[in-house]
Amino acid sequence: MRHSIIWTIALGFFVMGLLWSPRASAVKYMSLKQAVTSFLPEGSKIFKTTKTLNAEQKTILADNYGWRADTDKVKVYLGKDASQKTLAYVFIFKATASDWYHKFAVGLRPDGSVIALRVMELSCDWAYPIRRKSFLKQFDNKRHSDPLTVWDDIDGITRATVSCELAAQATRKAVSLHQMFFADGKPASPSAKIKNARQKGLNRINRANSSGR
Repeated sequence: MRHSIIWTIALGFFVMGLLWSPRASAVKYMSLKQAVTSFLPEGSKIFKTTKTLNAEQKTILADNYGWRADTDKVKVYLGKDASQKTLAYVFIFKATASDWYHKFAVGLRPDGSVIALRVMELSCDWAYPIRRKSFLKQFDNKRHSDPLTVWDDIDGITRATVSCELAAQATRKAVSLHQMFFADGKPASPSAKIKNARQKGLNRINRANSSGR
């Protein structure tokens, strides 16, 4: 009887420990260097530049691409060859939903098309399916004029919908910023249907952040 009580108490403390322990830290799949160089030929030189968004540009990004910039500064990594020809632009984005952390790298060709979307870090158990090739390959060759919107040209994953939204949003950020700073600057003209779908995605992200789940 005494041993049974001791084991019951011990089990109780164990369960309490599980309940009160912090959530798992993010699983790191790629370092910054690994992410940037993954889009470039061996021997390429890497340069970092910072662009500054003004109020008008922020409005364009919100109205035409469905995301709101929370900072004026935009860091971009440029890969160049020995002759200083730009080979790729790489954007790194951090994103959260509730208390779960995501980090993405988006590589673009000089013409603004997507080389690939890569997942650098994740801390959400439900988000891990977004690392599947079947999901990530949907972003290949996309441009700023494409919807890049979940349940339109991007198929979502059940029970990882918010993480899919964050991945699509990260890619839209990259292509829209490239268009703004490294191309002719003419924004896309999404249809009302696409704008509505993007707003629904943003609402899902906001609900996750406000509800804590």
